[in-house]
Amino acid sequence: MLSLSLLFSALNHEQDLLDRCSFETLDFFIRLAKHLLKEIQLSVAINSVNPPHRLPVYVQAFIAGTLQVEEIIVFQLWNALKEIIWKHNLNDAISLFSNEERSRMDQVGSQSVRRSERLGMYSNLVHI
Repeated sequence: MLSLSLLFSALNHEQDLLDRCSFETLDFFIRLAKHLLKEIQLSVAINSVNPPHRLPVYVQAFIAGTLQVEEIIVFQLWNALKEIIWKHNLNDAISLFSNEERSRMDQVGSQSVRRSERLGMYSNLVHI
């Protein structure tokens, strides 16, 4: 289980982020980053156990667009929370995406500049 103490301890180094980021954005970021973990793992060496220092550019842009925040906020959130997202089992903490969240993800994921940059993971969110 992800405790608030662990979460806020990780965010403590990014004080301006705490002032610029809502709880809803933080929650959505964690769920979205965890959902995209396999895509993020493509940017690290096969035998690496550590998260990448930075998100792949297209993943960062996708998350920023979906969250409707500046990319610097996504960079700061990843910088603060990458170890938690990478190493902790957050399956219990991840709830389903709402219809509005899925719609935003689909809209942003469909806007890629080049077809080769399309992020296919967003299309796996069809509500059953």
